Amino acid sequence: MVADWVRTLGEMPEQALPVVRLVKAMHAEDSVRSLLPTFLQSISGRLRENAYAEVLKHLANVHEAATAEARERAVNVILRYLTAVAEAGPGFATTVLKADGVKLVSASGAARAPQKLAFAHDSIHPEDRLDQRISRALEVLRAEQPDLPEPIEEVPDVSDQSAAGLVATLRGLFNPWRTTLSACEPIGALLCLLGAGAQSLSREFFSTWSPEEVLDWLEENDQTRGTLGRIRDRIRRREFRLLIVTEPCAVVCSILGNEFEARLADQPSTLLLPYHGYSIEAWQEDCHSVCRLRLRKLALDRGNYTEEVLLALLRETAGAVLAQALRAKVDVRPLFEKLSKATQLHVAVAQNMIVDQALAFLRQIGAQSHPNLKEALGLWDDARRQEAVEDVHKLISRRSADLRRQAREKIRGLLAGDPLVQAVVLGGVKRKLSEFQYAASSIPFELWQNADDAVAELLKLGIDPSEAAIRLGFVAIDAGDSLVFAHWGRLINEFAGTEGINCRDAGFDRDLEKMLVPAISDKSEISAQGETVLTGKFGLGFKSVFLVTDGPEVLSGSVDFAIRGGIYPVRLNETERTALEATLKMLAPDHWRRGTLIRLPAQTQSAGQVLSLFRRLASLLVVFSRRLKRLRLCSNEEQDVEVRWHPKRLELEGCIEFGALDHLEGGPRRALVLSLSIDNDRAQFLLGLGSDGFLPLPDDVPVFWVTAPTRDTPCYGFAVNGPFEPDVGRVQLAFQSEQNKQLASGLAVAVAVRLVTIWKLSCEDWQGFSEKLDLASGTTAHAFWESLWDMLGRRFADKCPKDDRSPLATLARRILWNSETDGLQCFYRSCPALPTGLWSLYRTLTRLPDLHHVAAGALDREQIFKTVSFWPGFQRRVSVGCICSNRQIASILGRLGVRLDKAESVHLANAVEWELGKDRRADPELAARLGQLITPEFLKKLQEGRPDERDEFAAYSGPIR
Repeated sequence: MVADWVRTLGEMPEQALPVVRLVKAMHAEDSVRSLLPTFLQSISGRLRENAYAEVLKHLANVHEAATAEARERAVNVILRYLTAVAEAGPGFATTVLKADGVKLVSASGAARAPQKLAFAHDSIHPEDRLDQRISRALEVLRAEQPDLPEPIEEVPDVSDQSAAGLVATLRGLFNPWRTTLSACEPIGALLCLLGAGAQSLSREFFSTWSPEEVLDWLEENDQTRGTLGRIRDRIRRREFRLLIVTEPCAVVCSILGNEFEARLADQPSTLLLPYHGYSIEAWQEDCHSVCRLRLRKLALDRGNYTEEVLLALLRETAGAVLAQALRAKVDVRPLFEKLSKATQLHVAVAQNMIVDQALAFLRQIGAQSHPNLKEALGLWDDARRQEAVEDVHKLISRRSADLRRQAREKIRGLLAGDPLVQAVVLGGVKRKLSEFQYAASSIPFELWQNADDAVAELLKLGIDPSEAAIRLGFVAIDAGDSLVFAHWGRLINEFAGTEGINCRDAGFDRDLEKMLVPAISDKSEISAQGETVLTGKFGLGFKSVFLVTDGPEVLSGSVDFAIRGGIYPVRLNETERTALEATLKMLAPDHWRRGTLIRLPAQTQSAGQVLSLFRRLASLLVVFSRRLKRLRLCSNEEQDVEVRWHPKRLELEGCIEFGALDHLEGGPRRALVLSLSIDNDRAQFLLGLGSDGFLPLPDDVPVFWVTAPTRDTPCYGFAVNGPFEPDVGRVQLAFQSEQNKQLASGLAVAVAVRLVTIWKLSCEDWQGFSEKLDLASGTTAHAFWESLWDMLGRRFADKCPKDDRSPLATLARRILWNSETDGLQCFYRSCPALPTGLWSLYRTLTRLPDLHHVAAGALDREQIFKTVSFWPGFQRRVSVGCICSNRQIASILGRLGVRLDKAESVHLANAVEWELGKDRRADPELAARLGQLITPEFLKKLQEGRPDERDEFAAYSGPIR
């Protein structure tokens, strides 16, 4: 210490510290050097204020100019002088430190004026707070916290407006943390310590714990309970006044008592910000205590705030509140360790629920044939009988409960650890899937539907789904030995949302049960409550995974499990969980904690076979999904494929969209989609688009979809999606479903209305319309609308004959042709978009009511009609747009059930008769016109034609004068 003193103060001016020369001389003389420690101690504390100030100035300069080693020596000397200053009293110390030019060492090592330094607190930036050792030496300057007695009265109720303001403020502070934390219980634990308002908010962040359970745990482990009473009572007797600091700086008190704006630390260890040197200020007001806390709002996007960092912040903040505001002595580390893993309780709860609910299923599949299961089921029956006896005789006994517990534990042990029992139960699950015609190819479609539902459900939790739907989407990976699927929608069993939203009533907390226990479904309940029923949330569809694997592995947020025996979840081991986490981190480094990943180790079919149809229909999946609009297909064997749906609106309402169909092999590259809104859902009618107009979809594309496809492929050339009611296995639409009939009727109206809108847009500006749809530059309006007729008229009549009475054909006809008031009939009655199927002047677009004639027989031939169409008599009798081809239009309309009752058939003979007139006299000019038609070639074709055409012409081609 003497050597440090000499090195540090040896160059100090003598007028400031006269003893310097003597000390240096004594230090240089071996004979007296040993006396220096005693001498220095004897003169310490005898300096005046100005002398201490000069010493501190000099020491600050030495510290600033010194090397790292020398700085440490300088701090040691500074500490000795500051200790002496502090021992002289706070007034003396304040005078010394206020002297001009005095500087102290900050936590960053820089020298700063005391007026710009706060006491050591790691919420303050190192440059704006004292070095920890110097802060301890000057503790005498810290304002004393009053030693308040324990309050005796509860805090008066605050106004609803104030409570709502507090809740909104705290919700805004902690809601952003949800994306980083696997479990939000630690947030709830901190909030339930901060008074009634914050305690009510805390319930939004609990999923398996509750405020009462947290307080119970704290009280059981509080060393002060015997003297200060229950922690919950102490909370009620304190008024917590909270201030949220959102800026990177905050006003604090310096060690000298003046206010200054301090920068905040980049990596604090607590959310609390000090003011007078204390994290929490407290004072007495009436008969209760007031505790003022300043909480910092972290900019999560700017710092390295990992889950571990955030958990530590919550733990340390809660510990400080307990110790400083509530005077409790509790080690909160074990509690927060449990809370951070709280969501794993979902698996344990599901295990119990599944054991109870699986009993009927085990009997249904004949599992009692296995001796161990037979014994367990027998125990359960004994428990039920004993319970009935106790109930009848009003007995107070635990025998039935004990028997039930024994049976439950027996079944649990068998499902979790007995491979033979697992095989028996899994076999039953597979047989059930086979009964409902599920196939391995169904798996990716079922998981896609579940993912789409999960993304849609984010809205119910108050979470914007756009990130999960568009940027992250859905991923299917063919890993060779396994299949992997991932999405970023609502996590499994996630029911608590923002703004106090709680979706327990919607069954969001029962996902695990619904995934694993057969025949659990909330659809009828939700429908009865007027809610939208999602496509297929975690029913038999999810169990289709067992068609390719015996042990699926799942990671969703912090919930992880593998499934044994088709119905029983067990926790993943560390290696398995880490592998799934690594995959999620690879797919979405910034959002992996919000991801759900399902891995299916393939055991019965290759991953490529399972994904083949899914890959084939991927381009339509993203069109028909409710929310998911990005699909990534990754494979070790094939090129990765990414499919998106980025439609453009054809009109403002968004009911008519068009966009690119990515990767639909052998099909159109674009699609036009007509939509119908249905509550919170929609139905869609999709038509393929080419450069010249409409094109049919490939023959292997199913017509009807319920987000995912049914299996029927009647080659109609279009696709329809909506909340149809499928059969259980989703092979086809449900037979005789009133819901499907009503939906088809609604779509028929929508198709008519949307087509009328398209027709109007095309008439207003054909050039702009065709450019918008990216049609070829030479495409005409006639060619465009003719392509629609070819698709929905000619092709549909060929592919859907009248005698086809299947539900699929019936619904398709209802959408398109069954009624004059909707569908294609309504459209063609309203708009001249129906091609006549004729030639020359008469090749035009018309409306159904305008058709008064049908070209039939020989007249329905191109060369004949072209000639006849220029005859004056024909033109006088038949207006353009009032006649159509029988073969091309009228006969097809008849097959579609549309009758042209007011249209008369016009044959070649009729045209000749009109031209000849009543006296059948032909002048030279008329004879020349007839001669152009009645040529040897014409007669030959007529001879080769149909008999009725020959007979009719013969009847009208008698003597001509």
